[in-house]
Amino acid sequence: MKQQRWIIVIAFVLIGGAIVVSRMQRVAPESRTPRSTQNSSDAGDHVVVSIANPANKERLRLKIPKQYFGQAKNGIGGERESIRFETRLPTMEPLSASPKLAGSPGSAEYMSSLEEFKNGVYVTLQKSGPTVSDSQVHKNVRDQLQNRERRAGSASRKYERHPDVAGLEKYRVYACVPVKAQARVGDEAEQCVDTMIEEYVSQDTQRPAFRVHCNLSAAKLAGDLMGCQAFTRYRRQDLHLVFRYSEIARWQAFNESVQGLLDKFVSAAEEH
Repeated sequence: MKQQRWIIVIAFVLIGGAIVVSRMQRVAPESRTPRSTQNSSDAGDHVVVSIANPANKERLRLKIPKQYFGQAKNGIGGERESIRFETRLPTMEPLSASPKLAGSPGSAEYMSSLEEFKNGVYVTLQKSGPTVSDSQVHKNVRDQLQNRERRAGSASRKYERHPDVAGLEKYRVYACVPVKAQARVGDEAEQCVDTMIEEYVSQDTQRPAFRVHCNLSAAKLAGDLMGCQAFTRYRRQDLHLVFRYSEIARWQAFNESVQGLLDKFVSAAEEH
């Protein structure tokens, strides 16, 4: 009987110990991190964001004022695949990229608000895909724009060169399908339709390629609210800007201002 009692006691201790260990394992992840550092990425008025890129083993850290994230000010720090915010030139402060127009058309108040309206830009910084050199990116883009892009079946997309705009090569995009010509059997002509899309690429091949895709129909439907999406790089990560079609000639100002703002965020993170 004594032996049976000892067996029961030992079994009870082992089962109880297993339960305690199980509970400890469940709470261990929280207890390993000191409370003072648990929310360090979201501390104070700033947030520290890290964009890690396994493709090129790059890690970019930025310390950003929370005001740039609007209402979503909590839980936005730490490691992320992308960050998105909006701002306006020239101050680059955390302001709406689509402010409301004030006053009646033609008034001084209206014209002042219209200038603010034109200065808006949406910014997205995200981890890049497979690493490709800047010169190769330029070559790939030009190869696409300067050659016929075949689509499904016999359809194709034609890029027609237009006069350059402020250091950007400009192309108008047409969708084309072959049609039989009436003049001679066997001859083929094509019927092309304007897609209302314009493509731009920077001419300076010594700097990261800056490509712009503008949808004119969307810009007109939205009252020229937006319409242009730009793609470039920042410190080996992908940088995406959205601004108004009417401001395409100011692309360098948008690009340089945004990159300068990101430089400030990176410097702040280095001092953190």
